[in-house]
Order: sequence, then C-alpha cells, then structure tokens
Amino acid sequence: MSGAAGGRSGRRRGARPGRRRGAPAGHRRSARPGRRRGAPAGRRWSARPGRRWPARAGAVLLGAPLALAFPRPSLWWLAFVGLVPLLTLIRVAPTGREAAVLAWLGGAGFFVAVDAFLLPKVGPFAVPAALLLGTCWVPWGLLAWALLHRDPSPGRVLAALAVVPGAFVAGEYVRAWPGLGGPWGLLGASQWNDLPVLALASVGGVWAVSFLLAAVNVAVAVALAPGAGRPGLVPAVPAQAGSGGLGVQPAAPARAGSGGHAPEPAVTAGLGGRQPARMGAAGPGGRWQGLVGAAGPRPGPGGRWPARVVAAVALVGLVAGTLGYAALRPAAAPAGAVRVAVVQPGVVHQVEPRFRASEAATLALAPARPDLVVWGESSVGRDPATHPGDLARLAAAARATGARVLVNVDAERVTAAPGTSAPRSGMSAPSGAGQGGRGAAGIYKTSLLVGPDGPEGRYDKMRLVPFGEYVPLRRLLGWVTRFTDAAALDRRRGTRLAVLDAGPVAVGPLVCFESAFPDLTRSLAGQGADLVVVQSATTTFQQSWGPDQHASLAAVRAVESGRPVLQAAISGVSAAFDARGQRLAWHPTTWRGADVIAVPLSRERTPYDRWGDQLPAGCCVVTLAALAWVAGRRRPPGRRGGPDQPDPAAGRPSRRAFAPSPASPDGPDGPDGRSRAPWLRLLRRGMRRPWPTENRDAASMLARGQLGRCTPRPGRTEGLPSIRRAHSTNAQGAWRWHLRFDALASSPAGATHPA
Repeated sequence: MSGAAGGRSGRRRGARPGRRRGAPAGHRRSARPGRRRGAPAGRRWSARPGRRWPARAGAVLLGAPLALAFPRPSLWWLAFVGLVPLLTLIRVAPTGREAAVLAWLGGAGFFVAVDAFLLPKVGPFAVPAALLLGTCWVPWGLLAWALLHRDPSPGRVLAALAVVPGAFVAGEYVRAWPGLGGPWGLLGASQWNDLPVLALASVGGVWAVSFLLAAVNVAVAVALAPGAGRPGLVPAVPAQAGSGGLGVQPAAPARAGSGGHAPEPAVTAGLGGRQPARMGAAGPGGRWQGLVGAAGPRPGPGGRWPARVVAAVALVGLVAGTLGYAALRPAAAPAGAVRVAVVQPGVVHQVEPRFRASEAATLALAPARPDLVVWGESSVGRDPATHPGDLARLAAAARATGARVLVNVDAERVTAAPGTSAPRSGMSAPSGAGQGGRGAAGIYKTSLLVGPDGPEGRYDKMRLVPFGEYVPLRRLLGWVTRFTDAAALDRRRGTRLAVLDAGPVAVGPLVCFESAFPDLTRSLAGQGADLVVVQSATTTFQQSWGPDQHASLAAVRAVESGRPVLQAAISGVSAAFDARGQRLAWHPTTWRGADVIAVPLSRERTPYDRWGDQLPAGCCVVTLAALAWVAGRRRPPGRRGGPDQPDPAAGRPSRRAFAPSPASPDGPDGPDGRSRAPWLRLLRRGMRRPWPTENRDAASMLARGQLGRCTPRPGRTEGLPSIRRAHSTNAQGAWRWHLRFDALASSPAGATHPA
C-alpha cells in the first residue's frame, strides 16, 4: 500500500504542471492559472491577489506628488498633470473594484502629503484619517475606469471630460463638511498664484478651478497615454457581398506541400464589429490574426486617433476658454482704499508678554495714522469682562493711533459681555451683541473691535478645527487626547456671522480655519462687508508648509467674493490680496513687527456671490446618476439566455486556441447537417440559444470553409463558430449580432454533434 501510494504520489509529482489528469494530450491547462489564456494584457498584473499590491503601492506614491502644487513649493503647473499617472494606472485596472481601490489609495497618499505638517501632532492617526478622506476619490476613479478603461470612443471621452471632473468636485464638496476636517487641500486652491486660472473662482468658486484642473488631467491622460485594454488591433478588410457582414482577409497563395489547397482566409471582424487580435493564435510571419468577439469597426494602426484628437481639442478649448475669460473680464469699479495695519509679534506663549508685544507694536504705528489695526488670533488671553484693565489699554492704543483695533480673545467667558454699540444699518448684529448676554459659559475665540471709547462689536468663531479645538464625539473618541495634542476641552461656537463698523470700512472678521470655507466670505460680501479680515495663529507649525498654505487661501477667497482679504497672523504668515487675487503684502514667519498696507476696496458682485455652490451641488447630482448607471451596467441580466437579454460574456476572450478540422470534401458538416468529426462539447454556452437565420447561414459558410476559419495552431482542438449577442448597439439603437469563437474541447470518438 505504501509503495503504491508512493508511486502514485511520485507520478503526481512528476506530472507536467499544465496537464489535467485524464485530459486528452492536446488539452493542456495553462501553466499560469492566475491568468486566463487570451485575456487582455491589462488583466495580467491583478490576476492573483499577490500581484495587485505593487500597483496599489504605486497608487499611493502617484497620489503624493500632487501636494507639491500647494505652498510652500507652489508648483502650480503640477496640478494640470499631477493626476495623469494615477489616471493611467486606473485605466488599466482589471475591474472597477480594483480601480476604486487604486483611486482610494491614491487619495490617501495625497492627503498624507498635503497635510504632512500635521504628522508631528496627529501621529499614527494620520494614516486612518487619510484613508477616510481618500474615500472621496473613489467615485471619480470608478467613473474614469468605466469610461476610459478600454479604447474609448470619442463619445466616451467627451463624457469622461464632464463626468470625471464632476465626480472629483463632488468628492471635494463632501469632504468640505466641517466634521470631515473642512475643505483643506482643495485642488483649485493650488492656483492661488496663477491669476488667469484663479479668475474662474469668481464664476463657480474654488470648485470651478478644481473642475478645470481635473478636466485637463483627463484630457492629457487620454491624449498622451497609451490606450488601456485590448492590445494589438489590426485593420479589417471591408465586408464582401454574401459574407453576412463578415470582414475577411484574403487568402495567401498556396505553398508547396499543402496538397494544392490554398490556406483559407482568416476572419478579422465580427458583423460590423471591432475585434482585437487573438492572443492565442499566431498566423504566418508571427502576426496575431485570431479573433475574440467584440463590437464596432476595427481601427487601423492609428485606430485610437479619433479619441485622442477629441481629447486634444478639448484640452486646447479648456485652456483657451480659461485664458480668454481672464483677459476679457471687465475691471472692477474703484471704491476707494483703506490703510490697514497688521501686527505680528511672533511666538510668545505667555499671556501678558504677548499682550505687551502687540501693544508696543501698535503704539509704534501712531505716526502712520492707519484706518484699522488688526492683531492676530489669540492675541488677548484673558476675558476683557473680568479684566477691565486690558480694555482700557486697548482703548488707549486706539486713541493713540487714531484707528480702531481689532483683537482676538481666546479665553473662558464667565460673565456678561462688555457693552457694544449698535450695528451699522443694514448689517447683521455681531454674535451676541445687543442681546444682553454672551451665550453659554465656556472657551470662545472672539474677534473684538475696540474703539477709543471701548468695545464696539464682536464675532464668535463658528467653525472649529476638529480635534484641535474640539473632539468630535468626545465620549467615544476622547481617548485620543492621551496620545495626541487634541483639545482637552471643547471650545464653544458662535451662532452667526457679523459685519463690524470700523469707521471708514465695514469689516467681516473670520478666525483662522474659517478662511478655508468658501461660503463664509461669500456670505460676508452679501451682508455688506468691504474687507474680509482673517485672524490667525499657526505657532504650532512654524517650520512647515502649514502657514504658507493657510495664507494662500486668502487669495482664493478674495477672487470668489470680489472683496479684498487681509490675514493677520500672530506669528506669520500675514498677507493681503486685492479683489482680483493680486498680492499686496506677504510677511513670512520669520518677520516681526507691524506694517501698514494700502488695500483697494471693491464692491464687485461676482457670479459666485449670486449663484453660490450650485456647481458642486450639480456635480453631486451628476455623480450619483453616473454611479447609478455604472451599477446598472454591472447588474447581471434577469433572465439569462433570453432573446431580449444581452450576454454578459459577449466581450470576453475565449479560453482556448483553435485549429482547423481535418480536410474533408464536405467540410466538417455533412449533407445531413451533422458533424463527421468527433462531436465537440461546448465549454461556454454560446450555441445553446437559437441563432438568427442570416447569421446561422454565415456561420455555416464559415464552418464549411467558404469564408475562412482561424489561423492554424498545432496541438489544439477544432473550433466552430457561434453567435452571441454583444453589449454594444448601432447608431439606431438596435442590437447587433456578432460572430464569436467559443472554446471547444474534444469528446470521445464516434459521438456526433448535437443538432
């Protein structure tokens, strides 16, 4: 028994790996079980799960370089091509699921890179946060694969140029929700120093710029990248009369030793279809001349040129339209100017020394006589209501400079608010002003406007930084404070925006992180603000890209709202931009002191002020519709094999190569219509359904050798044609039938082919 078992095991070990036990000699299984014979080349790398990870790791690496388009490198041109490598990888993904995974990982790589300045504070939680935000890239990756993964037609390219950028914008719009961290790192914000492109923000906000950049990336990927999907397309000969629509290559001359019979012509296309070259049948001269069923006319060596031309024309149109709008946009009507002073004392951690440093810099501005003095975020660390001496010092500074002082209080509020003056007619009241109270007790960040006679208005910060100023779901996630610098106590929120009357100018204050939200500056412009002021403190990220990225957002907000935006940071970067995004001042983190900036005012009402976020909302609707379309295409047919249901396997390559049957004067089919050769068993179901009469005749002619057959390949079985219904339609919307070869295996001799 042991010897017999050992013999059997020895034979199993010595057996050829590609041979199936009990199978005929001509039927050897593929030596590479992970790849189906004849499958497109694009499916090879993910046939086995282990082979997918190199591509997935590459997706993470391909998503990261896009962060270089943002400050501090500010390589703005990289945003026009930074997605092209990842798009190319997504196009060759074997399935939509794998394309979604690649897009997800690419997005995670991008968010880790663009938010790298948070790594010292967030620690190991940066990776889960990046993976969460990376899901916002999944829709556009899936739609890009659905529209571009094979040789795309011009119509699909045009659809991709609209749908894929829309899905990209929809993902950005979703993650702009404050609970997901807010709209930090929006692709359109990378164009803060590219004024011709940034001008689009006045039409549709930063979302319009992101849409343009995503569309340009799609156009470049289609125009320059090699086609993904089925390789080796060869030209087809026009269909001949009586062939039933079959494109046939002419037969070559007879060779010596062939018995005087000329080789039969090879079929090169289906019934009006487009066929890729057969991967498993080599013809004369080593050319691939076999067939796999598909649909559409077969292009020649330059068969992809229509889609590429469409992409190139669209690319030129996008660039020309953008530059044309920037050049023809009318200039804003002048509305005067104000002189605003920014105070930047630097990193001072103690409350009183920080107050004294800002106070001294303000008093030094007395000879300059500015119209407004702005201190940075957290410049006052005590509640003025409980420390009236601080209010007296601020009022004295306002009298000395002849200008109101806008400070920022970061302290716990426990008593009633200091007095405030009535708001300017037509403006909304400051948060809590004129209501006899200051809301619930707690820590607030408040912009406080102080004049020569005391406080005149205030605004409480509304949108807080997740984990930096509060912990979402603290009862569930409060444990993260033990491992990170997350807020130990949650700060309180304001209830509404405020426009403060600062004498010659109406000021709309925002605090730090709020400058990342496009809707806030648009709302302030609608409420009558002449100038948007951002009070910031990025002392935690002094040596990183964070302060530069934050200051660059002021340029985007200015163009969106048609209002100048000034940012005063207690430790830098302090900056100012006019209503067209032109930089007026830029003080890096190494600068200390106070500076007076002449800011031209503007009361222009931009299209974005009027229309708001209609563009991203429309992109969300289009994205949902497109995803529903993709899901519908992937749903299996309700009644398999029915006359009105398409065959989902019609576009798949067959599993085996084919060889001609032995020469017979009557061909493989005898006069009675039955096969004289050993009957053939189908490995797929293409011949189990009735054929249309016209195609049945064409298939019979092919089998009899009157039209041609597959190019011979030794060692393989016979092949018979079958008709399958393809997924594609013609111009009139009617289904077309296409010729397709099925994998067939030999059966015992003497059997006959079923009728």
